[in-house]
Amino acid sequence: LMIINTFTKCVILIALLFIIDNAVMAQAPGCPQIDIGPDIDASCNNPCVNLNATVLETGQTNSYIVSSVPYLPPFPFTGGTPVSVNTDDVYSGVITLPFDFCFYGQSYNQVIVGSNGVISFDLTNASGYCPWSFTASVPSSSLPVNAIFGAYLDIDPGVCGNLYYDITGSYPCRTFVFKFNQVCYFSCNELKTSQEIVLYEGTNVVEVYIQDHPVCIGWNSGNAVIGIQDATGSIGITPPGRNTGPWTTNNEAWRFTPSGPPNYTVSWYDQNATLIGTGLTTTVCPTTTSFYTAQVVYQNCNGDNITASDQITINVSNSAYAGPDDSICGLNYTLNGSSSGAGIWSVTGPGVATLVDNTDTVSNVDVTNFGTYTFVWTIGTGSGACYDTTLITFNEIPTASAGPDQILCLLNMTMEAIPSVGTGTWTATGPGTIIFGNVNLPTTAVTASVQGTYAFTWTEVNGSTCTSSDNVNVKFTQMPVANAGTDINVCQLNTTLAAIATVGTGTWTQTSGNGTINFTNINAPLSGISTTTTQGVYVLTWTEDNGNDCVSSDQVQVTLIQTPVANAGTDAALCLLTYNLNATPSVGTGTWTSVPATATFSPNEHAPNANATVPGNDVYTFTWTEDNTNGCIDSD
Repeated sequence: LMIINTFTKCVILIALLFIIDNAVMAQAPGCPQIDIGPDIDASCNNPCVNLNATVLETGQTNSYIVSSVPYLPPFPFTGGTPVSVNTDDVYSGVITLPFDFCFYGQSYNQVIVGSNGVISFDLTNASGYCPWSFTASVPSSSLPVNAIFGAYLDIDPGVCGNLYYDITGSYPCRTFVFKFNQVCYFSCNELKTSQEIVLYEGTNVVEVYIQDHPVCIGWNSGNAVIGIQDATGSIGITPPGRNTGPWTTNNEAWRFTPSGPPNYTVSWYDQNATLIGTGLTTTVCPTTTSFYTAQVVYQNCNGDNITASDQITINVSNSAYAGPDDSICGLNYTLNGSSSGAGIWSVTGPGVATLVDNTDTVSNVDVTNFGTYTFVWTIGTGSGACYDTTLITFNEIPTASAGPDQILCLLNMTMEAIPSVGTGTWTATGPGTIIFGNVNLPTTAVTASVQGTYAFTWTEVNGSTCTSSDNVNVKFTQMPVANAGTDINVCQLNTTLAAIATVGTGTWTQTSGNGTINFTNINAPLSGISTTTTQGVYVLTWTEDNGNDCVSSDQVQVTLIQTPVANAGTDAALCLLTYNLNATPSVGTGTWTSVPATATFSPNEHAPNANATVPGNDVYTFTWTEDNTNGCIDSD
């Protein structure tokens, strides 16, 4: 009977330990986790609730922070796979982890453990010597590198105590636990330590739990250290007062948390799995009892995403929902409320609101004036009343008028829209670019970059959805600026004109003159002209027409003078001092001159057949010069 009772107690104890262990493991503090608190009872008049998530905030493993945590070891100091059995100062063989663990930027799935309280990712020391003597402080390449110390000191499992490693839990929070249970100190066998190091999947958190840590000052100066350092021994971190040295403690715990750029995101979902927010806080306003889910996703250094979630229910026992605020066009609206019981509408606003049924949550309503009305749906009466409010804005529908179509001999104009209500905006399309003085001004100035027909749209918006548009077409035609060129004087009856063309089609016409001008091309700005009849002064007009009655003209005065052809007659020799000259006149005025002496001409020097009398015998040269004005001269 005693044996049975003892066995029964043993079974009960084992079962109890199993239950406790599993319960603790399920809530292991370094696991990927999120907590949004207990369910909430919301007020019917204020159903909006701020939800707050608490997560284990981690980052990339290029850096760490260390913090004190409550001494609540998540795992017992006994149980698991024994290591360093009756052996001092050794590393274990390679232990394969069922998960990837990120440490100082690298991903590992194998470790070794040392009997002096160290976990190392440096597998070259597997089954080798685990140093016991040290004086260096973290970080230092003189200490084991790529290692976790928790605590690292010279202990001797060959004398007493046990070391275990254990892999527990399930995805996404498996853990590797290195345990020391009542292990003797070297040289001070009466002193013992119990401690454990925990590595967490997903968060890459390291925790150290120390139950007992006395100091053996007479051996290795009592040195011990809690900390971590990278593969070079140049970067590391320890808790305050726990770097290499003689120190004592009990019931102490530390957490090393990756503190690089955050490697987690938090998302919130409603009961339809619709994303409603991100970050550690969000606000929800349920109208009926609803549940919400917060999800944290940790991204491991190997690219894996590890997820944890929590759910909360917002209880709304009595709900009055007036519907969302709205903005509509016109004076009629259908309300969109809902209710858990009978209720009634009340309303205030700039006019009179008439409801078809003021006890119907989806009643139709007409108002007399535009503006914003406040509708209140109320359930119950007195202090127990539950109500909700919605704001409905009734907007006048605009009637846009962009003004009349136009055809212009310009590249700029002032628009002529007639505003109604709301805000108006101009837009335009066409062959070029339109520059507006103010796109919201109905009579704004506009300039077109090139001529052509442009479509302008004047759109008026009143409220968020009440719109009206009207179009106007404007044809911009560039006004020509005719330039017929400078006045021309020539000693001939033909010349070339020199107009400067701008835009449109140019045409030459004769405006005045005694004769008739012939144009080689009346549309060419550099047209040649001639007259076969009469010399004189002619006024010619260059007219440019760009269509749409956009016309410009300019005049040029052209003086055409026939060049004389002087003919003084034939040479002669005679024995007299008087000679009858015999010039053949052409045009203009002729004049006789003589050298080497001046002759006397009768009746005068302008007579082509004048008698010339010289003062003495000599050889005389008589010149007949004809001048037709404007420098048109010829001599013989």
